[in-house]
Amino acid sequence: KVEINSELTLNDREKNKYTYKPIAIVNHIGSSINSGHYVAYIRDLDEGWYENNDSSTHKTPIKLNEIGKKNKNEKVYMIVYEKKSS
Repeated sequence: KVEINSELTLNDREKNKYTYKPIAIVNHIGSSINSGHYVAYIRDLDEGWYENNDSSTHKTPIKLNEIGKKNKNEKVYMIVYEKKSS
């Protein structure tokens, strides 16, 4: 189970802090990695989300903490982060 936080803060070797926020999440839906379906969620500039599912794209009311939890066979596969401006 993956918990997706609204921000991720990391330090570099010089102890500088950098903050990142998720901008895209790819989920796998299926019983195994060898079969199933992928769905991508892309964040818009207004902090909302678009669901990209094969041939359709639509704005969805889903919240960040709900992504990857629609059904028991849905798992977060990849998260893309964007560095926040300093």
